[in-house]
Amino acid sequence: ISASLDKLATKGKLIARPNAFVQDGRQGEMFVGDVVRYVQSITNSQNGITVTTGEVPVGVRLSVLVRCGGDGNLTLDLRPRMTILKGFTD
Repeated sequence: ISASLDKLATKGKLIARPNAFVQDGRQGEMFVGDVVRYVQSITNSQNGITVTTGEVPVGVRLSVLVRCGGDGNLTLDLRPRMTILKGFTD
């Protein structure tokens, strides 16, 4: 069933399908993406050139909180956060 839903939701272009196991009442988190490294600053001094770099995670981070009810029902608190890279500067 989940494979069919994935195919319908993504029109056959599935990029990733991570799985997570979480305990009742405890938050779990998963990240699908990449870490992009960039140059923050370049300083030229008498000792030479110093390059300072930084990094930013780009992708989808999903926080999941599951609560199991006494009647067998599951309550899911899903909190997706998506970050995209819009461009580069000189």
